[in-house]
Amino acid sequence: MTLILETKALTKRFGGLVAVNSLDLQVEQGEILGLIGPNGAGKSTVFGLISGFLPVTSGTVVFDGHDITNHHPYKIARAGIARAFQQSLTFRGMTVLDNVLVGFHKSHDASLTASVFRTKGARSEEKELVAKAIEILEFLGIAHLANDRPENLPHGHQKALGVAIALASEPKVLLLDEPATGMNPSESDMMISHIHQVRKRGVTVVVVEHDMRVVRSVCDRLVCMNFGEKLCEGDPDYVTSHPEVCEAYLGKGAADVA
Repeated sequence: MTLILETKALTKRFGGLVAVNSLDLQVEQGEILGLIGPNGAGKSTVFGLISGFLPVTSGTVVFDGHDITNHHPYKIARAGIARAFQQSLTFRGMTVLDNVLVGFHKSHDASLTASVFRTKGARSEEKELVAKAIEILEFLGIAHLANDRPENLPHGHQKALGVAIALASEPKVLLLDEPATGMNPSESDMMISHIHQVRKRGVTVVVVEHDMRVVRSVCDRLVCMNFGEKLCEGDPDYVTSHPEVCEAYLGKGAADVA
């Protein structure tokens, strides 16, 4: 087993509230891991701690063998962890293509002066990045929307754009925060396909998701949290049929329909 991401005794306190309590989490390279649990269990807080958007109270986050605890978000992104948020964070007034180009900031090497004066090097890099952005949009099936505005897209396509922006940073690990929220069955089927394809690109995926159909369709392994702590982990069949998980999250007797 090769671990690419690990938390050790990860803890987050907001005043007197312990949102995440001494969480040990291991993510294997190349897997799709699902992080599930009831509202308020601490799942999105874990994402915030890993990605640097929230300061860690105690414990450590280790990525690719390096301690990245409390590093700035831009440094964590440059190291290879990208996050697609529950609410798609896009730039209104810019095109879909331009939004993806923003995601390349990590690898955009042209200097400000070169960009302003449109040097040969800057023009060449811009052309290369546009080609890469179009390839990502084609990969997610939304290249035909490249010149549209994100705010005018259907919900499912906005979610796909959020994934595209994250992929533009060329991550090793992609954190997906409720990617299927608010989707109809057709849109969620498309997102299931996208997640599988992302893994085929060599990206490890960690998914926070409430839709059990999506979770069971994409995840190799599940970790269930409750009250900030790990309640259970294992393959999807084991976790979704575990009595404590059913009682805390899915509802008693829910294993038959999960």
